[in-house]
Amino acid sequence: GVADTQLFRTKHIPNDPRLMHELPTRDPELKELQRLGDFAYLMSFIGPRMVTPVDLAQSKTYQRFRDELTEFRKALSTGSSGSGSDWIPTGFSADMIDMVHLSFMAAGAVRQITMPTSPYKIPTKTANTTAYFVSENTADSGTEYKKSTPTTSNITLTAKTALAAAVYSDDVDEDSIIPILPMLRDDLATAIGLAIERAVVNGDSTGGTGSHQDTGLSGLTSDDAYVAWDGFREARQSGSFRIDMSTSLVGSLKGMRASMARYGAIPSNLFYLCSTSSYVQMVHAAPVQTLEKYGPNATIMNGELAKYDGIPIIVSEEMRADLNASGIYDNSTTTKTIILLVYRPGWVLGDRRLYRVETDRFVLRQQNAIVASARMDFKAAYADSTEGIVALGYNLTSAPTA
Repeated sequence: GVADTQLFRTKHIPNDPRLMHELPTRDPELKELQRLGDFAYLMSFIGPRMVTPVDLAQSKTYQRFRDELTEFRKALSTGSSGSGSDWIPTGFSADMIDMVHLSFMAAGAVRQITMPTSPYKIPTKTANTTAYFVSENTADSGTEYKKSTPTTSNITLTAKTALAAAVYSDDVDEDSIIPILPMLRDDLATAIGLAIERAVVNGDSTGGTGSHQDTGLSGLTSDDAYVAWDGFREARQSGSFRIDMSTSLVGSLKGMRASMARYGAIPSNLFYLCSTSSYVQMVHAAPVQTLEKYGPNATIMNGELAKYDGIPIIVSEEMRADLNASGIYDNSTTTKTIILLVYRPGWVLGDRRLYRVETDRFVLRQQNAIVASARMDFKAAYADSTEGIVALGYNLTSAPTA
């Protein structure tokens, strides 16, 4: 029937309780049911607080949701776990979670872990034990063989809160508030996702106005996504693993990978991160334009490039195309863009709380608020200043001439 088999399978997936009823679905009928459930959930808060209170059970939204749910209830018991009760929404559906992740282009590509506490420490090994070639001890009092000890450290994740809020007035009735709900629902999810994406790509935790890596940014405050934590670009504003791309795009891409040494060896552990401008230039790079050079995935066949040199390409709207020749936004020279090559296991995105929606009431203002928040942290798993876990290609013209 309409039931999505993916949701059934999640009942048998251990170790991650979030998957029990938060797995997004592709079934269009089930997605519509989820959407109506989200709106009904919001109306349960909004309705009683209107100037003319609206009973949720009598609202058009709930009536539509109840009608859609009828088909599910024919086959399932709503009273017992594992037989349908997990599908009855008590909060926002998995579709809301799915929309947040649509904004996670760069953030969604790295390793993500659940943080049971904040702060949360992840043990790491920074150096291996060393093996030596030795000669045989032939005497009873032979020489003690050389030994070594692996060195260890840890990554400390401390959750930071990303928050988005929307305020609506009491002076609406149900027919006018319903069209607003999809906008609020989408906007809150998108805002959280883009804030985390911005911090992962462009974050510089030491930066206020004037001290951020992008010196041309103005009005930065401590709660801005640009200063939430140190992102990919901050690790490569100076030092090694920087390649000037002004001469040869293809040669620079190879140079970026080579500069990463052992971290650049396995394509499946890597991804290119591009702006739209740099992505288009990669698509039209000579080695992948023709069928004989790239096979059935050549850009001449399908107009898009999923991988280059076996490495996936990700386009993020937070990758800037208004930088100077050094890869910095200075609000003066804005004609350059960049490409990043990232080692996936070298970065960790921890989530203490993935997504939560709350409401509040301002009686004297006759207003209500919907607040969405997530608590996360982002860290390099290794010493990013000395280890090749990300390479930066800079000085690439944003809009090259034909």
